[in-house]
Amino acid sequence: PYTRTLCTIMKEEHFQPIDKSGLERIKELYFSLRIIADCKSLIEKGNYYQISIVYGQLRSLLTDRSKGITPLLFDIASQLNMDLELFHIPDTFEKDLPDLVENVTIRFIDTHFSIDKISPNQKKISLKDFLDIIVVTNKSKKYAVREIISELANKYGGSHYSQKTNMHLLELLSFSTNNQTMLDQLIIQLADLAYQFGIYVLKNITDIELFMHLYLTPKKIKSEVFLLDYKLPYNRNRFSIVLNQKRLHFKIIDTLGVYYQISSNCLIEYNIIHLLNISIETTSNFNTSIKIYIQENLVGELLLENPILPFNQIHSYECFMNKAVDGQKQKYEFGLSEFLVYNKLQNYVQKNQLFEFYSSKKYNNIFWLEENEFGHKKSEKRDFEMSNGFKKKDI
Repeated sequence: PYTRTLCTIMKEEHFQPIDKSGLERIKELYFSLRIIADCKSLIEKGNYYQISIVYGQLRSLLTDRSKGITPLLFDIASQLNMDLELFHIPDTFEKDLPDLVENVTIRFIDTHFSIDKISPNQKKISLKDFLDIIVVTNKSKKYAVREIISELANKYGGSHYSQKTNMHLLELLSFSTNNQTMLDQLIIQLADLAYQFGIYVLKNITDIELFMHLYLTPKKIKSEVFLLDYKLPYNRNRFSIVLNQKRLHFKIIDTLGVYYQISSNCLIEYNIIHLLNISIETTSNFNTSIKIYIQENLVGELLLENPILPFNQIHSYECFMNKAVDGQKQKYEFGLSEFLVYNKLQNYVQKNQLFEFYSSKKYNNIFWLEENEFGHKKSEKRDFEMSNGFKKKDI
């Protein structure tokens, strides 16, 4: 009796499912896109057996409905209030040629789908509705996109290898070109689509751009100076702007704990206002681009083939000015006149407008941080508090 009671307690208290955090789900999307990219690269080199892994990733991203699960891509897009839409050419074969339908045994339907509109004949459709579009027929059996993904994942290694399949699917798998089944060629196209959508969603989480107008002083201290230091509580995410040896350095640690540093390729001139612009971007090729501009000049650039996973919700970070998050007070002083942070990159026109606006401004009385003084912003707060009150200074 004691054993049965103990087992019951353990079952109730230790094996209840719990919801994953939003950041955990974002990491899963990131890993899924990396897996798809790696598999596609291997398949292009002739390693066709990698296709079963793609089946499973597409099921997880787009069609998984087991136990009330929301597919990963739709789950994260919903949390970010993002619409997932694409363009395709609706199939009109049965409508336009009804007399020929009865004699068709197998038909693969190319709807020419793409995220961007590339043909005037394409119509907009939501990704969720697109998954219900018929793309293959075999006699009377019709397969929608959703069903193709699920059938292949459930029976051919994406989720598991089933002992049984159905005759219609088996017949479709017998059609191939260039040593690859036509269904697998469709799967590769769908993987490209999911990959593009995944990057589109991730960019809303990872891309960030900041603009600062800094007045740096020549006061010498022995170690590096933290001008700005952001740290996400209970997470590895951190980015810092550091002055050392008359150069500006941008340090970043992403969600996965990956660390990089990029430094300006020029020496900083003191006692003048500098317009500093730093951007982090997840590119369309799923790389990470980090750039530093000073006075509109590109002075530092880093392109990472393996993308990093920063988190751009800046209000969630704790931040210090003139002090490291985990450091001591600094015997340095500098001025700050403007500070803007965007959770997306500005386009070429917008960035030029900002450069022109700030370059034309004249500053006298600016916000000033003296020696051993620092600014502090708590997580989830937008305003800074000063260790000794706000001060301004003419320059």
